[in-house]
Amino acid sequence: MMNKRSHLALSFLTAFLLISGFLFLRTLREYNKGVEIYEDLQQEVQLTESSGAFPDINLDVEKLLEENGDFCAWIYYEDGKLNHPIVQESYEEINKYLQTAFDGSMNSAGCLFLPFDATADFTAYNTFIHGHNMRNGSMFGSLKKLYREPEANEYPYFFIWTKDHERIMYHVLAIYVTDENSAMTTTAMNESDAICDSANLVTLSTCYGASGSEKRLLIQGSEILRENWD
Repeated sequence: MMNKRSHLALSFLTAFLLISGFLFLRTLREYNKGVEIYEDLQQEVQLTESSGAFPDINLDVEKLLEENGDFCAWIYYEDGKLNHPIVQESYEEINKYLQTAFDGSMNSAGCLFLPFDATADFTAYNTFIHGHNMRNGSMFGSLKKLYREPEANEYPYFFIWTKDHERIMYHVLAIYVTDENSAMTTTAMNESDAICDSANLVTLSTCYGASGSEKRLLIQGSEILRENWD
């Protein structure tokens, strides 16, 4: 027969398993909800075959702004599996979009976002776009494959459509991991400086490694074409 200590240990183990199972299911539901939110948005933004340098998309800026007044751009990156809206946080709500989806609901997937002090027309020397490295591959979770498997980056370009009806094409110059406080998180790599002295950069930034890691995965692209779109 079990003694008192064994009963207590079994009770703790049972409680631990129940709590762990509950947390896992809650996290899974939240992940799935986040995926659904952005899949619904992607249905609204129809992507068709390219008729030129840019993919053809049907982007309704006014509707997206009605859904979220912080909307500032849309990004498409074929190899990075990105087809997402970008918002800009406000000074009053810094880091809001770490845990807030595009539709305003609380969700650990958050939303791709610009810092409050960024230039939303992407004319600054280096504009950072932040997003979570989600385990299920959503948001910036798919970017780690491009670092671990360079051959996966077969088409090294990504595209941004702004709310001001400009579309911008970027050539990927660098994919690397660095520490959160490294100077490389705020400037371009030395090797690419000569190429992009006169070009605007965009840096996709996400965490890398185990939870709580200070390492950051950065993908930097240099603007090579900008034009208005209807």
